[in-house]
Amino acid sequence: PQTIFDSIEVVKQLGIKHLWVDSICIDQSVHGEKMAQIQIMDKIYECAFATIIAMSGSNANCGLPGLGGPGKRTQQIYAEFGENLVVEELPRLDEIVDQSPWASRAWTYQEGLLSRRRIFFTEHQLYFVC
Repeated sequence: PQTIFDSIEVVKQLGIKHLWVDSICIDQSVHGEKMAQIQIMDKIYECAFATIIAMSGSNANCGLPGLGGPGKRTQQIYAEFGENLVVEELPRLDEIVDQSPWASRAWTYQEGLLSRRRIFFTEHQLYFVC
């Protein structure tokens, strides 16, 4: 899926050598393995450099906004009035999170709560929270 490809690019740009993707790293077909991994997810999030959080798109094929070409970038609206520049205010991260399906899922809430650093990719901008 495009979100995973985009995440690989983010990790490479940050100089990080490893990427954990639960749907790949946990064998979803082996119940015992899945349960064992779920039990240690707190340690995985805690030890990670950062957690990449895709706040937009309906599925993993949508990718991370801002990566993969100009079609995925949002331009901030502005206008000049003489010497004054008026810029449209972008939404705050807490507003985006509150309105997102991401915040309503137990496992995503856990990743947000337990991660030391979070990189939120939204339709408007990237947010880095630590």
